[in-house]
This record gives sequence, C-alpha cells and structure tokens, in this order.
Amino acid sequence: MLLSELLLITFVLLFLAMIVASLCRNIPVPYTVLLVILGLVVNFSELLLPSEFAISQFQLTNELVLFVFLPALIFESALCLDARGLLKNLLPVLVLAVPGLVISLFLVGFGLWLSLDVPIMIALLFGALISATDPVAVVALFKE
Repeated sequence: MLLSELLLITFVLLFLAMIVASLCRNIPVPYTVLLVILGLVVNFSELLLPSEFAISQFQLTNELVLFVFLPALIFESALCLDARGLLKNLLPVLVLAVPGLVISLFLVGFGLWLSLDVPIMIALLFGALISATDPVAVVALFKE
C-alpha cells in the first residue's frame, strides 16, 4: 500500500473522529465510548465495501508513525503543557509515570504483536504512543 493511500485512510478516519467529537457535544455519551462505536461501525462496514477498500489492508508503517502520528502527539502535548505545574511536581510525576509507561508499553506492544502479527518493533512503538496518550483520554473522561 502506498504512502498516499495510507495517508488518505488515516485522514478519513481522523475526519470521522472529528465528526464524532462534534456529535458528543450534543449527546450525553463520552467521546471515548463514541469512538469505540465508530471503530465497530468501520470494522463491520468492511463487509459491505469491495475488497480494494478494505481497512484490513491498512498497515501501520514507519513513515505513518514518524510523519503523521508522532508530530501530532508532540504538538498537542507541548501546546497543553503547564510548565510551572510540571516543574513543581517533577519528582512524583517521574516516579509514577516512568514505570507505568514501561509496563503499559510492553503489555500493549506484546499484545499487538501476538494478536495481529505486527513486527515487534512497530508493535512496541505503537504501544509507547498509545501508553503515553491513554492517561490524557482518562483525564478528559473524568473531567466530563
């Protein structure tokens, strides 16, 4: 699959996530729950689409992670960072975050490697990305 096709599928999925984000303002259902429902709908829509449009052909590549996901995650994290609050609580944050991130990284990475037969390095990189952003989703859910 070409990089342009990967980017197109990624942008379509991100566009669908933006639509879900706008819907969750009017519906009293958390955003993360609506994203899970969207994922199920996309998965089951594969049965109706021709095989060349199948999401199952979508492969997580190095280029996609390095040029699409990583810059977006770094930018969003830097934009929302409270630097003074972080410096004030740096030691407790590091003591709690580093072991939790490493454990989550390996659990997600090895789970993905075993279940989907993704190369181990890609699976661990994906685990690191997801593990680092998961607490953000949990805090957002608690704020709602």
